[in-house]
Amino acid sequence: MKLRKSNSKDINGNEITSETGMGWFPGYAIDVETGERLNLAFGENSWLLGSNGQDMLWNPTSDFINGLSGEPLLGGGHFIYIFGTDIDDSGMPTYDNGNWLYNQLVEETAPSYIKAWKNCIWVIEPLLEEDQEFLSSNVRIKLRVNHPYQTETYTGINEGLPAYRFSTDGIHSQYEQTQTSISALDQIQVVPNPYYAYSQYEANGIDNRVKITNLPERCEINIFNMQGGLVKTIRKDNPLTFADWTLKNHQSIPIASGMYIFHISVPGVGEKIIKWYGAMRQVDTTNF
Repeated sequence: MKLRKSNSKDINGNEITSETGMGWFPGYAIDVETGERLNLAFGENSWLLGSNGQDMLWNPTSDFINGLSGEPLLGGGHFIYIFGTDIDDSGMPTYDNGNWLYNQLVEETAPSYIKAWKNCIWVIEPLLEEDQEFLSSNVRIKLRVNHPYQTETYTGINEGLPAYRFSTDGIHSQYEQTQTSISALDQIQVVPNPYYAYSQYEANGIDNRVKITNLPERCEINIFNMQGGLVKTIRKDNPLTFADWTLKNHQSIPIASGMYIFHISVPGVGEKIIKWYGAMRQVDTTNF
């Protein structure tokens, strides 16, 4: 668990002769609870030359066991160590490019090692997938753990139990917003459109049905054929956001296949015109 005595290497794998024990890790660690970036370190086993163990680079292999001893050897022993922040008042700072951790390890004393490693919260031993090239793709490792709520009485809030604050400023219903209501007319649709003999809203084989959606509380829907004849009028005055049309005219006679015009009028706001095509299916007499 000590720093390597070999020369450090930069991001391109070139030696830095002025320092030892440092290398570049091709990734980062984030605490998802706080959003902060965490310090991390990586290790290699200098005894394992065949598993990239002495090159000062984080480059795990696909080795699963030691060919000589038969002992487990995930990835050639290229560990990742992830560190928390100031655990047990150790002094570990927030992410500083590993500088504080390096200074503790380079000192090589028991107290400095304890200060460093008591902050280690995760240890990971990745394994390169067989027949894959190192760094040929991006990898995301998600580590999650359940932990109980902690009482922090010094906060003076909610008796130390977890507390959350939020505001609804600027989030409220608005009334008589004419411009907003006009723009909402664009949301009105007839579904499905076109109608090909079936819709998901139908309950059985003799039910024909489409919906006019995103409607205001009060409106009038007039449906015309292409000759200008009024086929059906639907008046809506309820809090629902849709209205059904059973594809029948005002005398409850099924309509013929073809193009129809929907004219939706909203009092005090405006109107919306929609072209709709329907292909009616033959009546299945076995359903009677």
